[in-house]
Amino acid sequence: MSDLSLEDQNFDSAQTELIAQIDDDGNDYAGDIILQVRPALIRDARNEHYSPLHGMTAIQGTGNIYNGDGVGVEGIGGEIGSGGIGIGVRGIGVGGGVGVLGEGGNGGVGVKGHSADDDGVQGQSDKENKSGVYGFNSMTSGSSYGVAGRCDSVDGAGVFGISSNGNGVYGQCDTDGSSGVGRSGVYGFNSTKIDSSYGVSGRCDAPNGAGVFGISAGGVGVHGKSENNNPDTPSGSAFGVFGECDSTLAAGVFGNSISGEGVRGASISNIGVRGYSKYNDGVSGRSEGVGHSGVHGENTAKPGKEAIKGTPTSIVGVSGKADFGIGVFGSGTYGGVFDGKHAPVRLVPSTSEGPPTNGFHQRGELYVDNPGNLFFCGGDGTPGTWFRVSLIPV
Repeated sequence: MSDLSLEDQNFDSAQTELIAQIDDDGNDYAGDIILQVRPALIRDARNEHYSPLHGMTAIQGTGNIYNGDGVGVEGIGGEIGSGGIGIGVRGIGVGGGVGVLGEGGNGGVGVKGHSADDDGVQGQSDKENKSGVYGFNSMTSGSSYGVAGRCDSVDGAGVFGISSNGNGVYGQCDTDGSSGVGRSGVYGFNSTKIDSSYGVSGRCDAPNGAGVFGISAGGVGVHGKSENNNPDTPSGSAFGVFGECDSTLAAGVFGNSISGEGVRGASISNIGVRGYSKYNDGVSGRSEGVGHSGVHGENTAKPGKEAIKGTPTSIVGVSGKADFGIGVFGSGTYGGVFDGKHAPVRLVPSTSEGPPTNGFHQRGELYVDNPGNLFFCGGDGTPGTWFRVSLIPV
């Protein structure tokens, strides 16, 4: 062991130590700083102090990497005691300066932290709009990252954020002009090409919360896009937005609007909205507005086709039911046009014989009783004025 003074060199195989002096009572150290290295102050003719005119390095450490990992500067923090936390290396930046600066060259890392039992690197800031840890990448092109995280644990995360009162992770994109189009405040990418994987995944346990929430001041709150155009992909496996719900009283995708459409679908050359169910209705609509429909269809083409079209593969193409009103209503050049392989129209016979005997009926109604007799209502009333239509057998 050897003690060094200025311009001395240590040729001893042992390490060189700088030991703080103990005070006269032997109870504590004489000072707060063991070693301080700084440039001398320059005095002019008026005895005023000036800093050096060029940048200077107070301490420089070079680690030997010939045989193993060499460390330029190493700090060891003591155990947490009643007086505070032991800090291995501490840097203080004043007046816009940098407390600790690490630069890595030739593939090296500027600053690296490692801990077997705690955080490898931890940062703290008490300033508003500042960060505990801030990362910046000066590259203007290519795949570059201000902050990057990686975790190989199946239950872990590459980057994890938590906040007691604010956002756990917050992202912002300030790029203007054409280069900023299509950019995101937060971007997620998953390179897995098998099974169910997600670029961005969100979860919320609050009953009125949302796993993923999007808001836009002038555009789309949440936008989803799928680029899968492979015709060999199983049908229904590629969606711009996909929603799933395990509750029998809830919905996989729900849209709500105070004055606009709750859910809107649009397609240039295909179907705007498609619904599918294996055991129930593919599309179901409900409205509580007087004079409005549970499901409304409109076709603006001239000449156009059906506003609402049903194509059955088994029994019924279009079915309508109303507890107090009209099951199916048609209006236009023709209120209804019917065509069928067996017959264009079939009126279901009642369970009784003869015309209706109660209820209000209107002129123009057709009615078939249980034996198959056809009746026509020629006058409004209760039960109305009915005429039996004479049928001639063929």
